[in-house]
Amino acid sequence: MNFGQIKAEVTGRGFDFQTTARLGSWVNDAYLELCDMEDWPFLIATATGAAPLTVNDLGVVQGVRTATHVPLMAVDYREVAQDFTDLTVTGSPRCYYLTAGQTIAVFPVNTQSITVRYYRVPADLSADADVPVVPARFHELIVLGALRRAALEESDGPDYQSFDAEWQRGVQIMRERVMLWHRDGNSQMLQSAQHGDS
Repeated sequence: MNFGQIKAEVTGRGFDFQTTARLGSWVNDAYLELCDMEDWPFLIATATGAAPLTVNDLGVVQGVRTATHVPLMAVDYREVAQDFTDLTVTGSPRCYYLTAGQTIAVFPVNTQSITVRYYRVPADLSADADVPVVPARFHELIVLGALRRAALEESDGPDYQSFDAEWQRGVQIMRERVMLWHRDGNSQMLQSAQHGDS
C-alpha cells in the first residue's frame, strides 16, 4: 500500500470525519513507531563518500570502513578530544566519531572515502504515492497503528483495546518472520564462512 491507500484504509474503518492532515499524522506516527521498534534488516543502508561524511537519514551506525576495507573503531567525540588535543592531525584513520548527529568524522583526519553501514531513519510519508520501507505484507500494521492512535485520541471513536490487541499480535508475527530469519540467516552465513563452506 502507498500513503494514500493507507489513509483510505483508516478513514474506511471509522475515521472518515478527520482531516487529511490529521490522518497523515497518525499514519506517519504509526509508521515511524513500527520502524523504531527493532533494528529491522530492511532499514540497513550504506553511504560512501569523503570523510567527514554527512548522512541525512542516519540512525544507528553498524560500522565504518575505509576505502581499503579497514574497519574503524567507534569512539565518543569526548574521548578523542580528551586524548588528542589537536584534532586536525592527519594520517591513516583509526577511529570514527559522530558530530552534529549525522556526520561521521575520522581520526586522524583523512579525506579518503569511507563507507558507513547503518540503520536509516525513514522519512515521513508525504505524497500519496509514497510507499513505506516496511515490507508490503506488513503494511496492515501501519494501518492498525494509525487506528489505535486515532482511537486513543477520539473518545467517541472505535475501541482502542481491540485495535491495540490486533496490532500487538501483528508486531509479534512481524518480529518472528523478519528478525528470526535475519538472525538465523546471518548466523548460518557466518558459520559457513568460518568453516570455508561454499
